[in-house]
Amino acid sequence: MKPIKFKVWDKEKKRMIWPNGQGLKKSGVVSTEENVLISADGTLFFEWDHSLDSGSELEAVEDYEKDRYVVLFFTGVLDQDNEEIYCGDIREYHDVQKGIGVVKFHEGRYLLFPITNSEGDMNPWVLGNIWTKKIGTIYENPELLKVD
Repeated sequence: MKPIKFKVWDKEKKRMIWPNGQGLKKSGVVSTEENVLISADGTLFFEWDHSLDSGSELEAVEDYEKDRYVVLFFTGVLDQDNEEIYCGDIREYHDVQKGIGVVKFHEGRYLLFPITNSEGDMNPWVLGNIWTKKIGTIYENPELLKVD
């Protein structure tokens, strides 16, 4: 069974949190990195590695904070540059048509929903069937969602 890959958007701090503590520092504590984990029931946990004391501790996200975080799952598809495609990605695409779309989970599968399209066709595309390149995410780059 393949591991479930994901990243988490923190709405309050307006930043992406990646598993394995990739460079994120918790302020005020020496040498502490966040490591975000998710349980089978969807509960988010943060693991704090306290280098000055013994070991680490897991801290579940409290119910009142759950609206603060958005979990974005890996679709299982890689683009032509071997980059992982995540739900919430904004991607440039081209095949017969060109445009910009958002990756969403819909009716049991991940699809690319057009925001713009050179031919005016706004039907979703199946990921992996067309060339795509990440240009942002719906949280980090909301300005890309605006259509003139």
